[in-house]
Amino acid sequence: MAWATRSPPDASTHQRVVRAAELFERASAARPDSQPALVALGQVRQSLGEHEAAYAAFTSALAIEPHDVAVWAELCGECLALGRADEAVQAGQRAVELAPDSAGLRANLALAYLHAERLPDALGAVTEAVARDPSDPRIAELSQAVERAAAQSPGAPTPAPPD
Repeated sequence: MAWATRSPPDASTHQRVVRAAELFERASAARPDSQPALVALGQVRQSLGEHEAAYAAFTSALAIEPHDVAVWAELCGECLALGRADEAVQAGQRAVELAPDSAGLRANLALAYLHAERLPDALGAVTEAVARDPSDPRIAELSQAVERAAAQSPGAPTPAPPD
């Protein structure tokens, strides 16, 4: 899932990923209409923490194949990494439109709504995610985080004092 944390690679792995990025850059330059090459380029740039480059690659891939739900999910994550919450919401919504039964995509959308400070929408999306996969601990954790944020937001109902 796009919202899952990834561990940084060790030095040897990092060098291989950099080399892979160079190869996919050449491949996508030689075949700019190759959606798989652009997706792979986005993924390697993403793994290197090069979020602008990953964003550009995923956006280009979606221009070629706009129905690729996995790429919409990745784009949502890159938008969040870049602080583009409203764009993350749009990408997350598109992913959910393409795969409405996916609990993980609904969780991604909830996270995007949370970053965009759209708490009622975040609550709705995470509730739907939990309903689709109540056993996923990451979704349960996200649900708790959204509920805490909603409870702490201005305008949240104040609990009544004890009698």
